[in-house]
Amino acid sequence: MRLLFGAKLEVGKHRKDHDTEWYASMDAYPDPDVVNRRPMTRRLLTILAADVAEYSRHIEAHEETALSHLSALRGLMEPVIETHQGKIANTAGDSVIAWFESPVEALRAAIQFQQAHKAYNDKVPNAERLFFRVGINIGDVTVQENGDILGHGVNMAARLEALAEPGGICLSQNVMDQVDGKVEFAFSKVGEHHVKNVAKPVTVYSVGDAGAMAPRLRRRVSKAIRNPALQVGMTAGVALISAVTLWFVLNQETSNTERLQIAQLLEGNPDPEDILSAFDLVTSGTFNGHTYHVIRTWGGDWSDIEHLARALGGYPVAIGSQAENDFVFELSLKEEGHWVVYDTAFEGPMIGFVQQEGAPEPGGGWIWQNGEAVDYTNWASDAPDNWRGNQHLANFANPKRNAPAPEWGDTPAVHASVIIEIPN
Repeated sequence: MRLLFGAKLEVGKHRKDHDTEWYASMDAYPDPDVVNRRPMTRRLLTILAADVAEYSRHIEAHEETALSHLSALRGLMEPVIETHQGKIANTAGDSVIAWFESPVEALRAAIQFQQAHKAYNDKVPNAERLFFRVGINIGDVTVQENGDILGHGVNMAARLEALAEPGGICLSQNVMDQVDGKVEFAFSKVGEHHVKNVAKPVTVYSVGDAGAMAPRLRRRVSKAIRNPALQVGMTAGVALISAVTLWFVLNQETSNTERLQIAQLLEGNPDPEDILSAFDLVTSGTFNGHTYHVIRTWGGDWSDIEHLARALGGYPVAIGSQAENDFVFELSLKEEGHWVVYDTAFEGPMIGFVQQEGAPEPGGGWIWQNGEAVDYTNWASDAPDNWRGNQHLANFANPKRNAPAPEWGDTPAVHASVIIEIPN
């Protein structure tokens, strides 16, 4: 069985008791048309799933302030959902699930409350900022007599949410079909998501803020971004992307697997070869007697990455020279899929450079996770900069030019891939 880890398969980490279905109660906003139906009737709805990225880390670091900010963000979110004729089906901790009759209204609600959250976060210290991720899907769901809903349509919305970047929105193809041309936002087609028990992959889109962008320019930008060649290189026409500020990104997923917690993957101390075979994309090479694996994990907490590295007998890569930096950079480009586009910039694999808690921001206290001396760095010209909050991790990134580059940037979360170094 092939596995991936990173985000949540269920509603959230606090709901691990649900292995196969994510259900939600609509008791808080009873709908007579639903409640009066006979048990287990079916209904076609637009489902919006949202939760806070790295919520557990925030609770552990500063519980009281995290709960206060969560309450404030929820206070901004819930009236917007109601204004757009949505019903909140259930909330659990940081997770929210809502349903709408209209996919257009669902998207407008998501955009509006993400904008409100951004304005709120601008006034919050970087380390305390909470970012919701959102997934929207249209699905045929089972409606029970008490108003509960369950089924693949709800699960798919949760998986889309898990793929989204902090502050981002992801749409399934069926939502895109309904909203394109009706809402003035730029959409980026960034890959296909294979879902359990569904033969055909689901094409997934990320959403950007187009503001007052003219429809013709929006279509041109959307067409450019949808080109798969953008994942590995750029042509002259790609310069068009720099004219648009994208708020959201979605990692391309091309495996027929589900995202699970790494603890499940590593149960029983499996052989390293079995661990590597569980991921849909692994690119390997050797340099100066060490083996390097670029592994597409589709996110995960940093503790997950450390656990994975230890299980493989290594550590997140510690780069000590220009030659080693060039080697792992080129290794990350050998196969398509280790780099994604975010906010017109290219985001590449994670490296083992981390910032110590309490260090002066943004440039102080950066160390190699394995304890090696910091004899070499290759930060981009303006990095580290904390522009998306407390960015305590590092990855290959190019914040200025529209192509992958062997430079580093700071980031608050794990991106598509990580580089693991294993001494031979």
